[in-house]
Amino acid sequence: AQNSRGRLFLISTLAGGIGINLTGSNRVIVFDASWNPSHDTQAIFRSYRFGQKKPVYIYRFLAQGTMEEKIYQRQVVKQSISQRVVDDHQLDRHFTQNDIKELYKFKREMLPEPRSATTVLTELENEVNYPVPKDHLLLDLLCEHNQWIHSYHSHDSLLENKIHEGLTEEERLRAVEEYENLKRLPDQRQLYLERIQNQQRLNAMITQQLQQQQQMATQSRFTNTNVAQLVNEFQQTFRSLNGAPINYNHLLQLVNQRV
Repeated sequence: AQNSRGRLFLISTLAGGIGINLTGSNRVIVFDASWNPSHDTQAIFRSYRFGQKKPVYIYRFLAQGTMEEKIYQRQVVKQSISQRVVDDHQLDRHFTQNDIKELYKFKREMLPEPRSATTVLTELENEVNYPVPKDHLLLDLLCEHNQWIHSYHSHDSLLENKIHEGLTEEERLRAVEEYENLKRLPDQRQLYLERIQNQQRLNAMITQQLQQQQQMATQSRFTNTNVAQLVNEFQQTFRSLNGAPINYNHLLQLVNQRV
């Protein structure tokens, strides 16, 4: 062919997201957001990687008010958690627990009325959260086709490290100290198991002693006074131990038989 230059590639996010280099391209449009943000990230880095000599622009097209937009919100939450844990970043909490309940609800909103390019630029200049984009192509779309665009924002701004919200050195040391103190506390589960084992050993020991005393009680030299004294001495202990109440009741029967 006379012109073999590819102007547009349609690539599956999963199939084309790994194992290929696309440094010849510098604009990536992500459709159909994935529940796993790493899939979209891998696809983006097919173009933004070693060997790329041009600025790379990434676009994410989302249908406002649909499941697609909510999946993207889940992506931001997952990436925020990842950066807080791995990179020790302090990020804003963009979504709440109530957003999860709204996952399957469709919220219909009307698209804005067509506006002139001058009006759009004025709105962008006055908007703190959505400043004028540096990408001239995106700016042209916002100005010329604003009646089809509900809103836009920078994805990286949602994952920006908030240095001023980080812990101070004093707070960090206090947190480490609390963590070390927690590690030194005894394992409650292990203490419970040890307590059960000790109770079982004590129960077995007293049961054995009772059996020996029962054998002595059948002999003539073991008087009713001895039996009554033995019962009174161990009464509270026997009633609280498994297996011991049977022996305790048997001793009471022996006393009643001798009286």
